Amino acid sequence: MTTFPMSAIKKNNYSKIFHLIYQMEQLNEKLSKQEIALQTNLSLPTVTQNLKKLLDKTLIIEDGKFSSKGGRKAVAYSLNRFAKIALGIEIFRDSITIVAIDLLGTAFAKEKRTIAYQNDPDYYQRIATITSEFIKKEELNEKNILGMGFGIQGLVSAEGTDIIYGTILQNTGLSIDVISHYFEFPCRFVHDAESVALAEQWKDSSLKDALILSIGEHLGGALIIDGQLYNGANRRSGTIEHTVIDPKGPMCYCGKKGCVEVFCSLHTLTVMSNQQLDSFMSLLRSGDIQAIKQWSTYLNSLAIALNNFHMFLDNKIILGGEILHYFTEEDLVDLRHLVQEKNAFPESENLIFIGKLKNEAVATGAALTFVRPFLDTF
Repeated sequence: MTTFPMSAIKKNNYSKIFHLIYQMEQLNEKLSKQEIALQTNLSLPTVTQNLKKLLDKTLIIEDGKFSSKGGRKAVAYSLNRFAKIALGIEIFRDSITIVAIDLLGTAFAKEKRTIAYQNDPDYYQRIATITSEFIKKEELNEKNILGMGFGIQGLVSAEGTDIIYGTILQNTGLSIDVISHYFEFPCRFVHDAESVALAEQWKDSSLKDALILSIGEHLGGALIIDGQLYNGANRRSGTIEHTVIDPKGPMCYCGKKGCVEVFCSLHTLTVMSNQQLDSFMSLLRSGDIQAIKQWSTYLNSLAIALNNFHMFLDNKIILGGEILHYFTEEDLVDLRHLVQEKNAFPESENLIFIGKLKNEAVATGAALTFVRPFLDTF
């Protein structure tokens, strides 16, 4: 018979109680000591002892009392969702967005700044200053900050310490040290598409196998297989934006012609229409004939790419990124129809889905790279 040391049993009891309270917080419910004992099958003295530990670490709080028809009212316990927090920053060519998330992964503070990206010390010092101002303005306790993730348009090393491919922002080889030395808490880079995938998976825990396609000024992809991000041998998995669908097509920033990137990114629409994206979408929704034709061309190219991906993956594809601000239910129906037309195998089920997180997905996902490991320690 297998035996376990007392320390392991105690840790397991502690973990059981914390995760139960955490799960109830997700349902916006509180628990009494008696209910915790009932649901964990632990004795009241054991529950009492572990609740005290969690209270001492400020991971939970006494959150009022339950009503009672007679006798003493039971104390209600709930998660202190701000006991630990994490920061995430989206870095784009012309702006940054910073968010603070709690232990539930919910963004409770955010700020966007217009600032042109420059791969030089002055830029990173400016980012550090903006972050410090944000922390001060939101009255965040730095001791509670687990870390800060930088969602960036580039491939990132496994440890999140270096940019291993950063052609878009011209920062290949960049080390996290250029900014991490400004802070007491840890920092890391996160590929922007991976950030979106992490945020989507956090929102939908049932998401086990999917391709996440983030569509913004540029494209990015991330693969989720068996509930885990699949990075590949060289951390290039999911870079479907550089698959070629027309060898005679326009030049891509990677140096090849006809990549999916040059047909399906939102930058394509601005080039095609010679309009800013907001202006183009306004024309489209107002019924402008030229805009409708250009949108139809764009959707058809996107459908070709999505069908190719589906033929290989045979699983759902989730669209995320900036495009969600413009995509309508009618657009989704049209896109699904176009993909089905190109599909070699008639299918009754939907293949294409819209992501659940429309705002700050990159920053939120980058911050989650610190929250998830913290929760895994219990």
